[in-house]
Amino acid sequence: MRNKIKQEIIKIETAPIVIDGKVLKGKQRMSDFIVENLEGITDLGMELYEKNPNATVYQLAYNSLKLAYGN
Repeated sequence: MRNKIKQEIIKIETAPIVIDGKVLKGKQRMSDFIVENLEGITDLGMELYEKNPNATVYQLAYNSLKLAYGN
């Protein structure tokens, strides 16, 4: 599960920016913050998984990123 969460975090962070069906920017580069803290953010995802094992991998990754960014 840990690797799935980590892969989903990377997928979310590098996704293209699309608005109204138009690709504004292609595949994004991960921020230095994410690169430096990927293991810690993945740990947050694992803690969320322990609290809610029915959550999807996307939900775990997205919510751990929200916590990491402080939103």
